[in-house]
Amino acid sequence: MRNSRWIEWSAEGPSLSFAHANGFPVGCYRPFLDALKGGFQISSGEIV
Repeated sequence: MRNSRWIEWSAEGPSLSFAHANGFPVGCYRPFLDALKGGFQISSGEIV
Protein backbone atom coordinates (compact mmCIF):
# COMPACT_ATOMS: atom_id res chain seq x y z
CA MET A 1 0.00 0.00 0.00
CA ARG A 2 1.26 3.47 -0.85
CA ASN A 3 1.19 6.45 1.45
CA SER A 4 0.77 10.02 0.37
CA ARG A 5 1.78 13.34 1.85
CA TRP A 6 0.84 16.93 1.21
CA ILE A 7 3.60 19.52 0.98
CA GLU A 8 3.13 23.25 1.58
CA TRP A 9 5.76 25.32 -0.28
CA SER A 10 4.57 28.77 0.75
CA ALA A 11 1.71 30.35 2.64
CA GLU A 12 0.81 33.64 0.95
CA GLY A 13 -0.98 34.67 -2.21
CA PRO A 14 -3.58 32.87 -4.35
CA SER A 15 -3.67 29.07 -4.09
CA LEU A 16 -1.76 27.03 -6.64
CA SER A 17 -1.77 23.20 -6.61
CA PHE A 18 1.22 21.59 -8.30
CA ALA A 19 0.92 18.07 -9.72
CA HIS A 20 3.66 16.30 -11.64
CA ALA A 21 3.10 13.31 -13.89
CA ASN A 22 6.35 11.38 -13.65
CA GLY A 23 8.27 9.26 -11.14
CA PHE A 24 10.52 12.05 -9.90
CA PRO A 25 9.87 13.33 -6.36
CA VAL A 26 8.32 16.76 -6.05
CA GLY A 27 11.59 18.05 -4.53
CA CYS A 28 13.15 17.89 -8.02
CA TYR A 29 10.94 20.81 -8.91
CA ARG A 30 12.17 23.00 -6.03
CA PRO A 31 13.87 25.63 -8.30
CA PHE A 32 10.65 26.02 -10.28
CA LEU A 33 8.44 26.17 -7.18
CA ASP A 34 10.83 28.53 -5.37
CA ALA A 35 10.48 30.98 -8.27
CA LEU A 36 6.67 30.89 -7.90
CA LYS A 37 6.33 30.94 -4.13
CA GLY A 38 6.69 34.71 -3.82
CA GLY A 39 3.31 35.18 -5.47
CA PHE A 40 1.37 32.00 -4.69
CA GLN A 41 0.36 29.71 -1.85
CA ILE A 42 1.76 26.49 -3.34
CA SER A 43 0.87 22.97 -2.24
CA SER A 44 1.65 19.62 -3.80
CA GLY A 45 0.77 16.01 -3.18
CA GLU A 46 3.20 13.12 -3.43
CA ILE A 47 2.90 9.34 -3.16
CA VAL A 48 5.71 7.95 -1.03
